[in-house]
Amino acid sequence: MGANFPAKIRPYYYGINAFFLEVLKSREISRERSIAQTRLHWWLQTLTDVENGKRAREPVARVLQEVKDNTKVNFKLLHRLVDY
Repeated sequence: MGANFPAKIRPYYYGINAFFLEVLKSREISRERSIAQTRLHWWLQTLTDVENGKRAREPVARVLQEVKDNTKVNFKLLHRLVDY
């Protein structure tokens, strides 16, 4: 798993994949559009907090914090994933 990721990012593969799955699941978790939008807004806020250096509490957000601190992953792409 993650063999196609650059070597420096491979340790964070499962965390990035968990983020991806959480964002996808947000759209399908409820038939209520407002609930899905609330979850997606929470992820956008979490990404913004990570970028601004706020301490992450949620496990996936902690991995994203490590990704930000230790790699050059473009967080704009993660924002685009949530906005999509």
